[in-house]
Amino acid sequence: MRGKIRQTAWILGLVVAAAGVVHAQTDCRDRLDLTTAYECEIRDEAGGSSQGTVEFADVDGVLFTSTLTLDGGGTPVVTTGVCSCRSRGSLAAPQFAAALDWHCVSDLGAGQAEVLAGKTTGNGRKLKQVELFSVDQAVPQALWLRMECEAAKGAGPGSAGPGSGGPGAGPGNGNPNDPDDGNGKGKGKGKGKGNGNGGGNGKGKGGGGD
Repeated sequence: MRGKIRQTAWILGLVVAAAGVVHAQTDCRDRLDLTTAYECEIRDEAGGSSQGTVEFADVDGVLFTSTLTLDGGGTPVVTTGVCSCRSRGSLAAPQFAAALDWHCVSDLGAGQAEVLAGKTTGNGRKLKQVELFSVDQAVPQALWLRMECEAAKGAGPGSAGPGSGGPGAGPGNGNPNDPDDGNGKGKGKGKGKGNGNGGGNGKGKGGGGD
């Protein structure tokens, strides 16, 4: 019970301490995709393989959470953690929560805890050098898992961009017996590029012919 209280207090301490961290440069949060799941290939100590997913969500602009789902062929195991970017800089001038690496802490109760850590690639699509360290103080025993993860395909759909229509093509076909009839129409197409991974197409109509 005391161990759980200490772990919970430590995690709460991270939340309080994060209030004083200034987000002023590129760090792991700038590259992580906080809107989609990363699909993971997992290897254990015995050489076995399995799959899983990890998702991240913002907390306060500095801290974020992780939801790790491990699928070993049976009932999926889901754990959540509190995360931050790791620190960079020297001991004399540390820059807290400013690195591209990140780590997450999970209090599982009953003397069990997990640390999930890794690094995000430049475009944020892949997680490299991801490692899960799980410990049970009651036994005691530890478990290590190594992972590499990639954002789910099709994640981050682009929003449709507003295309500007081109000028109408060709003169209108008016009634030759009616000098006031010039009701022909021309059509034009424009393209707009959406945000994210997809593009959007815009369409416009040209003015009527004379």
